[in-house]
Amino acid sequence: MVAGIGNRFGWWDFHTGIRSLKWAAYGEAATIAGSLISLAVAAFKSKSAILMSLVGTIIGLTALAIPASMWMIAHRVPPIHDITTDTENPPKFVAVVKLRHDASNPVEYGDNRLQSCNVWHILTLDHL
Repeated sequence: MVAGIGNRFGWWDFHTGIRSLKWAAYGEAATIAGSLISLAVAAFKSKSAILMSLVGTIIGLTALAIPASMWMIAHRVPPIHDITTDTENPPKFVAVVKLRHDASNPVEYGDNRLQSCNVWHILTLDHL
């Protein structure tokens, strides 16, 4: 939540927000590891300690599953500005080029995935 709020209020740009999501996922993975360690320790203690450790692990895995699934989808599809219905002769960007002079990704259609993707499949989000 902090990633979006910080971007909205101008505390940082969206790149920093995206990076904070990555680090939040790393933190969640560390939390899951801690829950698993506590589960191993709890195995010698009491049933309530085992239950608490299991609940913590399940909640952690659920919280990590959301950004992990988004990451997997984002790496399967072309970048959002690289999507077109005319894959033979895609439209050229003209007006936006001046605004994107320091962008991290190009405005050219250079991704080979564009030629092989099923546009209708992407538009209907059948892959989710």
